[in-house]
Amino acid sequence: MNYIANQYALAVFSLACEQNTEKAFLSEWTKIIDSLDENTLKFFIHPGISKNDKKQVVDHSIENTLVKNLLFVLIDNRRLDLLQAIATEYLQLLNNRQKILEVKVYSKNALTNDQILNLKEKLAKEHQREIKIINQMDSNIIAGIKLEYEGYIVDETLNRQLDDLKTHLKK
Repeated sequence: MNYIANQYALAVFSLACEQNTEKAFLSEWTKIIDSLDENTLKFFIHPGISKNDKKQVVDHSIENTLVKNLLFVLIDNRRLDLLQAIATEYLQLLNNRQKILEVKVYSKNALTNDQILNLKEKLAKEHQREIKIINQMDSNIIAGIKLEYEGYIVDETLNRQLDDLKTHLKK
């Protein structure tokens, strides 16, 4: 967790909640991040370009007031490097509010729909939340799966079992 990004995300999330625009803000914020190419980002972080010039560009190109105001604050505080981290922290806050647990599942091959459904049901019972599975393939995994969520790692791979066996045999 990036503490500074979390503080910005928390502030803008509370404002978005007051306006009942939590999802709309995230959608706009994500569009901005996706649209920034290397040259545009260089423009916004260049110390030789005045803050007012940067703000004028934002003012003329963005309509969403909350997004615009957050960008103004980031420009003033020279924190535009936190755009993606703020999006990540904001998404976590939104998921918590909506009782959604995002779980990254690492496996050798893509999980089948039945495997995903079974995993969702098991995790939903355990965590009392809606589960969102993000399946990522890892060619280093021999068999099994590894789960990652909220800072926890549950490693049920054959790789880990073999490492455990190797460690045990060395004793």
